[in-house]
Amino acid sequence: PDDQFVYVGEELCSGIVPDIMGAVTIDNCAALDTVLQQPLAGTLFGSAHGDTFDVILTHIDVQGNLDTCAVTLTLQDTIAPVFVNCPAPDVKVNTLPGMCAAFVNFSLPTAQDNCALAGVERLDSTGLTSGDMFPVGTTILEYEATDVAGNSTRCQRKIIVNDKAAPAANGSGCPDDLAVLVDPSDCGAVVDGIGHGFTDNCSDNLAVAYRVLDANGNTVDDGLGNASGL
Repeated sequence: PDDQFVYVGEELCSGIVPDIMGAVTIDNCAALDTVLQQPLAGTLFGSAHGDTFDVILTHIDVQGNLDTCAVTLTLQDTIAPVFVNCPAPDVKVNTLPGMCAAFVNFSLPTAQDNCALAGVERLDSTGLTSGDMFPVGTTILEYEATDVAGNSTRCQRKIIVNDKAAPAANGSGCPDDLAVLVDPSDCGAVVDGIGHGFTDNCSDNLAVAYRVLDANGNTVDDGLGNASGL
């Protein structure tokens, strides 16, 4: 019989010798009287991807003529590594006082393999890891574990930094109440100098909305940012 590939079993890095005797051809004169296989089917062999093992077949016909041959088995590992701590619950922290980020500590993903693990590699381009300062929002870290046979598996960790700090008024705060004169020939006035004075630890997340109300409390204008010039 031809040489064969044998695949490792689950949680093993060994193969099982198959029954090869059934593939032996018959003798030119009569059916083979005896076929011997050494070792027997069911025997475990190998301990690493690519290991080879020879099974010896002995053929004896009814006249006592014999021949032997070797069938080489090659062990193949097609089972991917397994992460032992990934996926894991999302890591959630709040921003540090006055900052739009936070230091985050977490366990790095580790993996194991039925045969031999080649290593765990980072795939994302964030450049961040445990102990670093993460920005507000969700940062996704991606890892890949690969074994020596080239089998691989991936996992992701989500780092979520929440901004729960409210905006605050700076030195100017809200502008003071103003009394202004109407514009000439008009029953109203353009008012300047009433911009907001708010800051936030995450300036990119800050939005200020204004509303202009008449004497009856009805909205006559609204928008975002500075109400000056209306």
